Amino acid sequence: ISKGVFAYYPNLRQVNLGKKIRSIGLSAFEGCAQLEEIVIPDSVVDMGSAAFGLCSGLNNVTFGSGLTYIPNQCFEGTGLKTINITPNITTIFYKAFATSDLTKITIRDTVTILDSGVFSSCSSLSSVTIGCGINYLSSDLFRDCEALTEINIPDNITTINSEAFEGCSALTNVTIGTGLTSIYRDAFSGCTRLNSITCKAATCPSISSYAFSEIGTNGFLYYPEDSDYKSWVNLLKPYGWTGVPTDMSPLQLNGYNMVALFQRRNDTGVTKLFAFDIGNNSAYIRKILVDG
Repeated sequence: ISKGVFAYYPNLRQVNLGKKIRSIGLSAFEGCAQLEEIVIPDSVVDMGSAAFGLCSGLNNVTFGSGLTYIPNQCFEGTGLKTINITPNITTIFYKAFATSDLTKITIRDTVTILDSGVFSSCSSLSSVTIGCGINYLSSDLFRDCEALTEINIPDNITTINSEAFEGCSALTNVTIGTGLTSIYRDAFSGCTRLNSITCKAATCPSISSYAFSEIGTNGFLYYPEDSDYKSWVNLLKPYGWTGVPTDMSPLQLNGYNMVALFQRRNDTGVTKLFAFDIGNNSAYIRKILVDG
């Protein structure tokens, strides 16, 4: 199918692609706002950028077994709410699903490359599952996903690139796996409700000084008990955050936000309460309040 051959056809509602088609050209169906469904046959092995971009009525796509990638801006601005990324697809390129209506996405383990901005500005995206096939989160990957409330970053991720989650204004909870080594500029900037980060990496990752600008206040950074996370704690100090070993959980704050109470259960089930001085934004144990 040649590039742009059906672009901006105003009344195109249905397309049946034959089983001998091997290529869908650049912008072939771009801007076909009435198109609702597309089935890409197994014979298709090549697809051009923006092939179905700005098809605002498109709500269902089925991928065949011949395609190994999703090209630049292929489904940008579509009405897709969910998508099944088949195991044969290993690469998803620049802004492939940006500004679409996605609400949930599961990235299979077979995906090894997620390019920059793939899911940016998907304002309804509230659930993300990241597979173990990729080792970094690209820049702008989830930028301005305003419905995303939490994210679990698996152990295979070593790098969170610039602006990956910038502007995710509903994001409150981030869990980061053991493999993280670097967080770049503005990765979480503008996450104004963020108040909990759990990082399982034994060594404190390298963090840009602007990685967490304009985030929520009085939050908690949980980290492995025997690790030195002083640099990260100091970075969050202007926002009133507290660093806490990961085997503790917050119980309450007093009305003046100066003392936090935490509980720790050991292997025998015994609970201890500890007091932390939030005013100094440190994980220094001031006093054991209850023992046993």
